[in-house]
Amino acid sequence: SFSGDDTGGSGIESCDADETLSTEGAGQSASGDCTDLAGNSATATADGINIDKTAPTSPATATPTPNANGWNNTDVTVSFSGDDTGGSGIESCDADETLSTEGAGQSASGDCTDLAGNVSTTATASGINIDKTAPVAVHSGPFDVDEGSSVTLDGTASTDALSGVESTAWALDGDGVYDDGDTASFDGIDDGVNPVYLKIIDLAGNETIADTSVTVINVAPTIVSLTAPLEPIAIGDQPVNVGVTFSDPGTLDTHDVTWDWGDINADTLSSATSPASYGYAYGEAGVFKVEVTVTDDDGGSDSQTFEYIVIYDPSAGFVTGGGWIMSPEGAYTPDSSLTGKANFGF
Repeated sequence: SFSGDDTGGSGIESCDADETLSTEGAGQSASGDCTDLAGNSATATADGINIDKTAPTSPATATPTPNANGWNNTDVTVSFSGDDTGGSGIESCDADETLSTEGAGQSASGDCTDLAGNVSTTATASGINIDKTAPVAVHSGPFDVDEGSSVTLDGTASTDALSGVESTAWALDGDGVYDDGDTASFDGIDDGVNPVYLKIIDLAGNETIADTSVTVINVAPTIVSLTAPLEPIAIGDQPVNVGVTFSDPGTLDTHDVTWDWGDINADTLSSATSPASYGYAYGEAGVFKVEVTVTDDDGGSDSQTFEYIVIYDPSAGFVTGGGWIMSPEGAYTPDSSLTGKANFGF
């Protein structure tokens, strides 16, 4: 607006009408004059007029960004930055806000103000999920299993109270690689205590590693069969060979086999494999029980007795005899179903 002052003069007759500037922009101006009653006039200019009527924009940015599951496992800072391109420029923005409380669906809001006093629309960073607590590993260990058997290790009952469990995996072979799945089968090959590990990862990336163990219990070997001469043997036709067949579910075990010949002597074959046999020459005639024992490297053993080995001396004469016995089922090996009275003679 323009107003005149003609103190001591003829007085103001008129001034230019008010001029309204409505266009946004910097460095604008408006000019006008006033005329007194004597016809004198003067021009006045108002310049340096800056007009900004547009509010700035104010994006909200959350740092760090969430993982692929939409979760963070650390504090999240929300910052506000203004953009007032073509306007007066940003004067200030709300201070950063740090979210440290665990929970899903959190948010933070703020705005910015430009130099003209325009305030941005409130910006909000929402859907912020924070889980900083590691999951809980659940399993039923420690575990026991016999040699030759297997045990199932199950980690699927593990829990996470907030983001939820994303994966469970076992490491069974001592290589530190969790490649055995959420349920895994451990084979009892050889006795001993074996450390195993369960890793749980939640959707926020927190992880827990739980250690436990699988104890493999030694299983003794089993003698399957003994073989030895069924007919009497002349003392000069020796040695007598007694063979043994055995099995052991502990595939890494080594075995010693001992033959107790029923006199005062015994022989041992170390690191024997099945089948194994040993020859022995008796020093005198007689009827002998031979006990065979198979022992593994952990002390487990099995024994069976062969009855009887008959050693005779042809030069000492002969004897005859006969009789009968009640033969139980299974005693007559050519036909184990036979049972009843059996006659014998010699």
